[in-house]
Amino acid sequence: EEEDLVLVHKRLLVMQSMLLEEKTRTPEFVRAHHLQAAIRALTDTANRMKRAQHSLFFATDDLLDDMLTFYNTSLPHNVYYYAPLRAILPAFRCHLDRRDQKLFLSGPIRRRMLLKLYACQIFIRLRHSCAKRSQQR
Repeated sequence: EEEDLVLVHKRLLVMQSMLLEEKTRTPEFVRAHHLQAAIRALTDTANRMKRAQHSLFFATDDLLDDMLTFYNTSLPHNVYYYAPLRAILPAFRCHLDRRDQKLFLSGPIRRRMLLKLYACQIFIRLRHSCAKRSQQR
C-alpha cells in the first residue's frame, strides 16, 4: 500500500505539471484530448482515495477541480473542435511540438509572432487549394 501511495503522489505531480504546461498554451491550441484522459484518470484516483479515506484525496480533488475548470474554459475556444480544420490539424500539431522544442529559449513574443506567421501561411495555402479546386470544376 505504501508503494501505491508513492505512485499516486508521482501521478499527481505529473498531471499537475501537464496542467501547467497546457495553461501556457493559447486556449485555441490546448490539447483537449490529453486533458480528457487526465480528467478520467484523476476521477478514478479520487474515487479510490475517497474510498480509502486517504489524505491525498484532497490534493487529488483540488487538482481535478483545477483541471475541469481549465478544460471547460478552454473548450469553447479550442481549434480541435472546428470541423473544417480537422484535416490539417495533425500536421499543425506536429509543427507546434517541433516549434516548442526549437524555440525553447526564445521569448514568448517571438514565439507568438512566428506562430501567427505559420498559421497565415497554412490558411493561404488552404485558400489557394480551395480556389484551384473550384476552378477545376
